[in-house]
Amino acid sequence: MRMLGTFLLDPRDVPHVAVDYVAEQIGVADPSCIKLYPERAQTRWDHQGEIRELLEYREFAEAQDDLLTFLGSRVRNFRVSRRELFDRAVVWLIDNKVVLPGITVMERLVRDVRTDELDAINVVLTERTPVELRRELLETLEVPDGRRVSTLEWMRTTVTDVSGTGQGKALERVVAAAGVSQPEPARRLAGPRRLHLLPAGGPARSPATARRLRGRRRPMGRSARQADPAAGVAGASRQRLDRAWPEDGPGPASTGSGRGPGRRLQQVAANPAVTVKGGRLKLEALPLPDGYQAVHDAVQAMLPRIDYPELLLEVNGHTGYFEVMPHLSGSEARRPDLDISQAGVLVARSCNVGFVPVVKPGQPALTLSRLLGVEKGYFHHEDIAAASATLVTAQSDISIAVQDWGGGLVASADGLRFVVPVKSLHARPNPVYFGRGKRSRGSTWLAVVNDRVMAGSLVTNQVRAYDLLRMLSADGRLTGLGAAFAHYGRIFKSMHLLHVAHLEDYRRMMGAQLNIGEGRNGLARRVFIGNLGQLRQGYAKGMEDQLGALGLGLNAIIYWNSLYVDAAVKALQADGQLSIGPEIRARLTPLIWEHINFHGSYPFTRPETPGNLRPLRDATAEDDEQV
Repeated sequence: MRMLGTFLLDPRDVPHVAVDYVAEQIGVADPSCIKLYPERAQTRWDHQGEIRELLEYREFAEAQDDLLTFLGSRVRNFRVSRRELFDRAVVWLIDNKVVLPGITVMERLVRDVRTDELDAINVVLTERTPVELRRELLETLEVPDGRRVSTLEWMRTTVTDVSGTGQGKALERVVAAAGVSQPEPARRLAGPRRLHLLPAGGPARSPATARRLRGRRRPMGRSARQADPAAGVAGASRQRLDRAWPEDGPGPASTGSGRGPGRRLQQVAANPAVTVKGGRLKLEALPLPDGYQAVHDAVQAMLPRIDYPELLLEVNGHTGYFEVMPHLSGSEARRPDLDISQAGVLVARSCNVGFVPVVKPGQPALTLSRLLGVEKGYFHHEDIAAASATLVTAQSDISIAVQDWGGGLVASADGLRFVVPVKSLHARPNPVYFGRGKRSRGSTWLAVVNDRVMAGSLVTNQVRAYDLLRMLSADGRLTGLGAAFAHYGRIFKSMHLLHVAHLEDYRRMMGAQLNIGEGRNGLARRVFIGNLGQLRQGYAKGMEDQLGALGLGLNAIIYWNSLYVDAAVKALQADGQLSIGPEIRARLTPLIWEHINFHGSYPFTRPETPGNLRPLRDATAEDDEQV
């Protein structure tokens, strides 16, 4: 009823364990009566009708027209493969409580719908396309002399070379594709999103028409023509600074009189913690609280030693973050030992070591085929985001994180650089970070880290970078909106620098947040040890999924460390060994890793008592063990 697949004609082929379980659920005393089931062919259909009526499910035939409408809309508006369309159909049937048909029925239906919709688009385009354009399109299917592929395939070649020669060849293909006009009916037949995804879609008008339309813009109103957003924002900057720094504001007395940024700079100059050398602003380092180092060393010495896979499984026992990761198909069925398989994939991807060190042929949950299936089904952006959100929520139950590490409302964005040795359009050269050489290219992983050290990705997919850049610049120059943003940013940058230099509490907060970002990057480098720490995924989705797995692993480590740092502090306070005030607790960090083993054979063992903590080590005992 709810599982798609080939149905067993003989119920006696069902494993006896499943038969016993179902018999217990429905109150059948003698499970062996299942052998009488095939004697009457109509029995299975009668039972299916009773189950359907009880659960309020619909027959597939009743919902088939609605399903066809849904699938047709997907084909018209999105570029979807048959596999993706098949998965969408299964999810739709489950969500709408429809009895699932056999797998061959679904395969034929998806194939026919996709073929019919594409044929309909092609028929309309062919009928309404001018004869000259038809001739041009047919000529693109021919293989010219001196080439091994047709003109169409040549124009569809993906851009992989970012050098000048490669970009020149790409522009040649763009010019060739632009010479083939897109027929007008496409915009009315296909949705705007599908039209944008057409791989060979040229401009809606010919180049000659585009040249005639250059410079013709939609007339703006009088106020819009006269308004200069950059001038308006720049003119308000002084007022903004005056409001932010009133005459009776905090800090030392002014050495001059009057209002404006000049007076604020004089106040900063009178601050003994601020010096300017060589045109650079230097700030005196803030001292650590008395007794901090002793507490820090004691807490770190008390943390239990643990292997990375066991840490992931223990965190799952506390939070269940693996259980909230849905399967790509929408199925809620869970395989035995699925958490071990998920931990195996997370170790392989976050440590960048691949599956070979993780695979254990004698353990069904860690076979290569099982790990590959789990990765394809569970490790996608949405699944990783759901698991990370669970860890962030669970950290709110740890005392030291809530009471001493902030409210989770302060965040900073930081980037971690990775060398990308493979050929990729998403890698760029940068001698400062990636060295010099022909293949010295890399990518930057951007993440937002809150004051509790948990992080999330900056990628939201709400606006394309191309659209944003097009609004802010044109022909290499800033637009009015772009200039306004630039001036607005300078206002906040000036205010930020003045606060950092003038207010000690603000400077401490900024310093702590910067240390969190650097510490998290150091932990990421320690985890991402395989393949020389290089990112060897060529496509954007592969990069995002692997770095997403790294982010999930970091959040799991931070949660585990938070749990045991809190336990260690409470143990030290209970023994009265050290005085631990709020200032010291606020500076303890879960960004430590000396007690975690990221190398070796990777044992995958669940904790014996899920939900309980391991015993802490003795902080005063000598320990020569090297992790």
